[in-house]
Amino acid sequence: MNILISGGTGFIGVNLVKKLLNQNVLILTREKKKNIKNIKYFKCNLSKPDSYRKQIKKFKPEILIHLAWEELPNYNLRISNINFQNSKNLIEEVSKIKSLKKILISGSCFEGNNLGKKINEKSTFQNKNYFSSAKTLLKNWVFEFHKKTNVEVAWIRIFYAYGYGQRKNSLIPSLIKAKINQSKIKIKTPNDVCDFIYIDDVISFFKILIKKKFRSNIFNLGSGKPTKVINICKKILGNDFKNLCIIDKNSKIKNYYWADISKIKKLYDYNTKVSLDNGINNLMKNYEH
Repeated sequence: MNILISGGTGFIGVNLVKKLLNQNVLILTREKKKNIKNIKYFKCNLSKPDSYRKQIKKFKPEILIHLAWEELPNYNLRISNINFQNSKNLIEEVSKIKSLKKILISGSCFEGNNLGKKINEKSTFQNKNYFSSAKTLLKNWVFEFHKKTNVEVAWIRIFYAYGYGQRKNSLIPSLIKAKINQSKIKIKTPNDVCDFIYIDDVISFFKILIKKKFRSNIFNLGSGKPTKVINICKKILGNDFKNLCIIDKNSKIKNYYWADISKIKKLYDYNTKVSLDNGINNLMKNYEH
């Protein structure tokens, strides 16, 4: 199977590619990288379709997995607009290729506002920043664009994914670093409630959609379990919590929601396999300074 991936060198992409060594994979990347077995890298610029048009046409992809979203966690207007246009251009170009059957796109729980509850795929979202506006615009556009085609689109709304390859300044890596180095860490949103899902569980769902047929749809991808940020701090810091953790007492709740994953349970018998405790333990055992 020919699989075209954008964002293949990012957090989710790197972990996904490791599980696709038996497929023919072409990764569009900004940097030159060495090919590995069936995994080939092609240096290009997503803002310039001419830089990749011939290559993807020659490759004849059956699946596009679009993960690219540059300069995260920069959510300003300029970057959001660039990412929307790059995404739209890539999808339009790939959709011209007759071999294409599926598009898998990474969405985000940051698409909407703080709903204060479990949310399903039909929950009403109100865009809270330029990033969420751009993501929502892309989602609406891609479903409308492919209404009259035979290409199926999966919008995978990923909640708080964590694991190997995550940005080091993210919550869990920062806490692990503080624990190991015995350094203090300030937590700005201790009372936020989030849905944490281990990267291996994220990748397992992508593999399901690669293998199985589906109708165009939105899929929530999380653990389905709410976890308070301060409880994550206590899990990781343990007995050092009081000494190392500086809590912002004036903090306001910014995020308070978690995923309703009943759809993917029903359709694919999907459940996460790695508990939050086990995921954190795995990371702490293999922590890289």
